[in-house]
Amino acid sequence: MFSINRVIIEESKIQHNIELIKSKLNKVEGKEPIIIAVLKGNAYGIGYETMLQKLLENGINHFAVSKVSEAIDIRNLGNNNPILVLNATAIYDEATLIAQNNLTATVGSIESLRMLQKAAEENNKTIDIHLKIDTGFSRFGFDYEKLTDEFIKEIKAELEKCDRLNLVGTYTHFIEAYANDDKTTKLQFDRFINVLARLKQNGINSGITHCANSSAFFKYPMMQLDAVRIGSAFSGRLQIKEKTGLHRVGYLESEICEIREIQKDRKIGYSGTYTLKRDSKVAIVEAGYSDGIFVSGPKDSARAIDKLRALKKAVAGLFKDGNRYVVINDKIVPILGRVGMNNFMVDVTDIDCNVGDKVKIDVNLVFTNQKIERIMN
Repeated sequence: MFSINRVIIEESKIQHNIELIKSKLNKVEGKEPIIIAVLKGNAYGIGYETMLQKLLENGINHFAVSKVSEAIDIRNLGNNNPILVLNATAIYDEATLIAQNNLTATVGSIESLRMLQKAAEENNKTIDIHLKIDTGFSRFGFDYEKLTDEFIKEIKAELEKCDRLNLVGTYTHFIEAYANDDKTTKLQFDRFINVLARLKQNGINSGITHCANSSAFFKYPMMQLDAVRIGSAFSGRLQIKEKTGLHRVGYLESEICEIREIQKDRKIGYSGTYTLKRDSKVAIVEAGYSDGIFVSGPKDSARAIDKLRALKKAVAGLFKDGNRYVVINDKIVPILGRVGMNNFMVDVTDIDCNVGDKVKIDVNLVFTNQKIERIMN
């Protein structure tokens, strides 16, 4: 389907971010942690193919996604490198797809071990697995509070029976690595280290260990361990206050489809929320919230009050006026009125522009329509 809208991905900014991340890897006895590139959500909106190409060029060849379907999309691009599926599963159909596509599974229960073993046997495969330890997120994983020596011995016995499963890693996930208060993250880290020690004491080789996501990678260098999981940092869009030196990657490019002369005191757009304060030249841009303009998701880590503020800001972005801008011909111009599903209007009274001129719009690539073509620039 024809569309004048495109997502522009600046290759130089991705390269800068990759090099910056690699420069911050902790070397212990000359050995660096493995970078596991997290490519969930179409590589955070950048696009699987585009991101894979840049990562492989830079020697990064371990990947992770949230869902089995995402991993299969990457496999279909001809990529045969390790892909860790972060969502633990005991669902037979998912376990079968993991086996058939040579994916690495996350295990957070005895039931998951058994189902993956069954799928591996039926497909004559060996499946690599990572143990997930729940240190406080309360989503996937073996609950750290329930990992007594007795239960660890039960897990070990099950692993020994599952001859088609190969334990290659163990990890946890932080609940508040983005937050200013580091107490919770440090507590989770201590819990994880304690579990690793007890696994070792009971004869379980944890494989590569990892806990640091993008935010923790920058905030807590001591938590890098054997590997780090980097996702949003590649796009340069982290939710932490610390300065990282990363460059924000990507923007939406649209076009002016019409220009009109509109008189002072006329109302603009849906519900007439904005009234022109002068005779104005108004450009109509062929893009809207269905393309991801001013759409954002919840913060991964925030207090209740922060979430309410974020929600209020998101609603204001769609239904109120002010402090919203785009760039046309290197000039910053304000948006007028509400952003519609497929169009919005801008005040171009003070600049030279024509129908067909490009419009540069800052967007969150994760929430930008994934059907819009991604162009490397």
